[in-house]
Amino acid sequence: MNGIFIGQTALDLHYFVTRLPKSNEVVESKDLEINVGGPATNAAIAFKYLGGFPFLFSPLGDTPFSEYAIEKLNTFGVNHINIENSDSYVPTISTIISTSNGERTILTHNKPAENFIESLNLLLNMTDTDLCLTDFLNTEFALEVFKKKSFLHVIHDAERFDESFERIAKYITILICSESFFKVNSKSVLKTFLVNHPNICAIAVTRGDNSILAIEGSTYFEIPIRQIEVFDTLGAGDIFHGAFCFYYGKTQNFQFSLIEASIIATKSCEFKGAHGWMNKI
Repeated sequence: MNGIFIGQTALDLHYFVTRLPKSNEVVESKDLEINVGGPATNAAIAFKYLGGFPFLFSPLGDTPFSEYAIEKLNTFGVNHINIENSDSYVPTISTIISTSNGERTILTHNKPAENFIESLNLLLNMTDTDLCLTDFLNTEFALEVFKKKSFLHVIHDAERFDESFERIAKYITILICSESFFKVNSKSVLKTFLVNHPNICAIAVTRGDNSILAIEGSTYFEIPIRQIEVFDTLGAGDIFHGAFCFYYGKTQNFQFSLIEASIIATKSCEFKGAHGWMNKI
């Protein structure tokens, strides 16, 4: 099963500390992990690990950092297409500071791709790609894709409701968002949103360790989250999205796919980093 993933790839510098630093304070890290990250990237990696064949379209430029990130993606078996290969493009480099109880601080930046015509044409010519996931970080590229190519399932990872979402909303079939997306999370709010966005057939609202709120058509339900001892929550939401894509692509069962994805994402929080759960679940 193939899947298209459009969004961000970052080089993550992940520091593990006993406590987060205060202002103007130097804290020594007990461990450092350098890896690839980003919402669409972590989702693609999870999708691959579970048995899918992901094609990740994200900007990396042409720098030594880019080369390292591409090598890491290759080790995960992710097919990467660089949608911005200019040597003047600065790839996303994130500094992440995590404590052993799951607290974290992230410093990052994101520059959307601009010169993506060649990679756009490559994607448009691909076949056997019914499923596409987009994150909220390379909307312009995603818009150009959706104007020219249709997918049976378009899953959108939304962090917040803004102008860029409204521009892409008419192409989305499934919305998975954080609790900050809606001002109020309730059955009536989700139902009204579906009425106003008729192409979206289902919504899931993730709320950390609280239950997932979901609606499919007129059916509203909640999915409880198993309570665990958290070690690191980095990438848990991304892993959830990738696992959901895998199970939904196989079954087209919305509720089942949410349940399976929540089990994997929750379990991933017991391990270090965004990829520490792999080969342990």
